[in-house]
Amino acid sequence: MWVSDYCKLCLVQSRCRDLITLGRADLLPNLLKYLADIIPKYGRVEAFTHSYNYVKSLLNSEDPYKHVKDELSRKALKIAEVVEGIVSRHNWDLSMALEFSAAANSIDTSVLGYEPKELGEVIFDKPVINDFRCVDGDEVLIALDNVGEFEVDLVLVKALVRNGFKVKLLVREESYEIDVTYDEVVGRLNLSGVEVVKTPKNSPPILYVSNGFVISKGIANAEAYLENELDFKVLHLLRAKCDIISEVLKIPKNSSIIIEGKSLIKYFKSKSKL
Repeated sequence: MWVSDYCKLCLVQSRCRDLITLGRADLLPNLLKYLADIIPKYGRVEAFTHSYNYVKSLLNSEDPYKHVKDELSRKALKIAEVVEGIVSRHNWDLSMALEFSAAANSIDTSVLGYEPKELGEVIFDKPVINDFRCVDGDEVLIALDNVGEFEVDLVLVKALVRNGFKVKLLVREESYEIDVTYDEVVGRLNLSGVEVVKTPKNSPPILYVSNGFVISKGIANAEAYLENELDFKVLHLLRAKCDIISEVLKIPKNSSIIIEGKSLIKYFKSKSKL
C-alpha cells in the first residue's frame, strides 16, 4: 500500500538525489530502470527499502552516508548537552524530554520538498499536536530513526530510566539513508536498564513490535505503522516534513508533533484519496 501517489514521486526524487549527492549521477539510468520495475510491485515501505539497498549495491558501499552521519552526530552532541541540562534541571520531566525528541526529528536527506534546518534552530519548537498523557506500563520500546537526533533521543532514554521505566531501543541492523544502526547505538550507549534490540536488515524497526508501549521516531516508522495496520499503543514523534502529512493533519509543514497511533490512523482514514 502507498499512503499516496505523491510518495512514489518522493521515492524517485529521493533515490536520484542519493546518487547525485554521492557523486554518481552517471548511474541514474540504471536506477530509473530499477525504480520503474519495483514501484508497481511493492508498497511504500518495501519500495523505499529495496531501492536504497539497490543504491548501496550500485555504489558498492554498505553505508554510503557514513561520513554525513558522523558529522551530524558530532554537531548534535553539543545540542544534546544543552537539552540534557534543561531536562535534568526540571527533574527529568518526561513531557519536556518527549517534546525535545519530537523537535529533533528535523534531520533528513531526501523527503520531497523538505529542506532541513540546523538542529539548533528548531530544537525548542513546541509540538502543534501533543497526545502524550502518561506512559502505560513499566517498559517502553523506542523505534529509532536518524543519527543526530539520536543524541537528543538519548536524553529521553535517560529521562525514562530516571522515572523508573525499563527501555528497549529498536534499531536497524544495516544502514538505511542516515538512520542510526545497531552498532552505532551500542557504541554510544552506557546506561543500565536499557536493552538494544537489533531488528533484521534495514526495514523500519517498528515492524518488529507486537505489543507494549511504543515511542516511534520519524516518518518511515509512522508510515510503516499505517501501511501495515499495526495495532499497539504508540506515540509517534516526528515533524510534518512532507505535504501529505501536513495536509492530512491540517498543520503547517515542518511542524513538530506527538500523536497517538490511533489518532494518526483516524486522520488518514478520513482522507479517502491523497
